[in-house]
Amino acid sequence: MRPSSLRLADFVKSASYCRDTVRKLDYPAHLCGYFYPKYALDDYYALKAWNIELATIKDSSSKDFIATLRLQFWKDTINNVYKGKITNEPVATALFDSVQKFELPRQSFMNVIEGRERELSLETPRDLQSLGTVLELTQSSLLHLQLELLLPQLTEIDPLEKENYQLALSHIGKSIGLATLLRALPYHAAKGRLVIPSDINANHGVVEEEILRKLDKVDGDTLEKLSDATFEFATEANDQLIAARSLLKDGIRKQLMPVFLSAVPPQAYLNRLEKYNFNPFDVNLQQRYWKLPWEVYKSFKTQKF
Repeated sequence: MRPSSLRLADFVKSASYCRDTVRKLDYPAHLCGYFYPKYALDDYYALKAWNIELATIKDSSSKDFIATLRLQFWKDTINNVYKGKITNEPVATALFDSVQKFELPRQSFMNVIEGRERELSLETPRDLQSLGTVLELTQSSLLHLQLELLLPQLTEIDPLEKENYQLALSHIGKSIGLATLLRALPYHAAKGRLVIPSDINANHGVVEEEILRKLDKVDGDTLEKLSDATFEFATEANDQLIAARSLLKDGIRKQLMPVFLSAVPPQAYLNRLEKYNFNPFDVNLQQRYWKLPWEVYKSFKTQKF
């Protein structure tokens, strides 16, 4: 039940705000949104807008303690949503509606926040395992929430089948996170962070300080070493997608396909990264991929990713 302090107009305004935020700041998510059923569309955009809010906290905060306070705000806000309390914050208002409609699990929201908290102290990750743990929290938990939006279309689903879908989405979430980090590597490098784990850099003789000093002027032997490290990192992202597909070899229920479209953008990026010799600084990789709408549509029609 919606609180009496808020009018229907408040929820409509919040839904519009979330949709505009995703359209402007998360193009791949906006494309995938076209394939969500109408009854869950506002809720999908609410989740994705909330993800944008959390994902941008670290770089939009001047100091770590400010970022910590902002994450605590969202932790308190989510807890209040489950207590039936609400603020005038538009994303929180939209989430309140979604939690009420779908009985979304609180722990999934808390997992995302915990992952973002861990990110605050994660400049250059130590290894893929520690990075994967964070991505499981931030990305996979969000996909699990998106799956919950689609389940009401099914008359029934076996718990083991649902668990299998969740496991596949966990792999996809990790791939999304890894591909996103690679695509944003030039941005993070300009901020003094190298997102490829230290152990991979060491394996290929990458000197992190040299990369951060040269940035997009990396060339010669340094570029070759960076490309080798990028290849290993990208291989892990691709392997996560392969693992997800292996779990879904018997097919995906048509009603649930929208959430699995989230695998298309990372696969498209990884394919392009290979085309440009695993050079994350290649300018072509920083441009919007014009074929992505078609690839998302094709994935939906074929029920494959």
